[in-house]
Amino acid sequence: MKPLGKFIQTATVENKPWKQALQRFLLTYCTTPHSSTKVPPCELLFNRKVKGLLPELPSKKIVNKHKYAQDNINACKLSNKRYQDRRRNTKESDIQVGDIVICKQQKHNKVSPNFSPEQFVVTKRRGTTIFAENDNHFRKRNISYFTKIVPRIVQRDGSESEEEFQHEPYVPRRNIIDVQPEVRRSTRDKRLVQRYGTVIPTDLDILDG
Repeated sequence: MKPLGKFIQTATVENKPWKQALQRFLLTYCTTPHSSTKVPPCELLFNRKVKGLLPELPSKKIVNKHKYAQDNINACKLSNKRYQDRRRNTKESDIQVGDIVICKQQKHNKVSPNFSPEQFVVTKRRGTTIFAENDNHFRKRNISYFTKIVPRIVQRDGSESEEEFQHEPYVPRRNIIDVQPEVRRSTRDKRLVQRYGTVIPTDLDILDG
């Protein structure tokens, strides 16, 4: 629509009938190969060669223009996807059916976490859409709204049956605070100050002497 509006404005400024100029513009536009399909739109519509107003070089003969155009569109979509993924630094998510996840929540203040501590189990994945539920709620969100958590299993000493395993509550990895060891300052050996090869006695040395 933007080139069409500019063409009508140009015809009005040049005092030309804008309706005739519009027909010439549409003929030129429809006989020009599209940037994505590499085939003029009129050839896809009428399935034949249409003579336009612009000069053109002889091109190779395409047997099935619709298949050729569809292949070019798919290649263009794939190229655009790779460009956007590289620009946004996207990564493939490994969330699968049966994983335990937590969902994003709306932040009410600065101290509220990004993810709700309520845990869900993934029941279905359809493309980038995740279906998760628990005993009380159901969530259907994009995969970017979920993050997978790994449960920690603590085993009692000497236990041999499954009933003896104690399962800790699921804690997301991002909320686990690693306990850092106490910082110990470095020490060095203290030596007496020497001046010109002689040892200067200290107050303690005088008292001992």
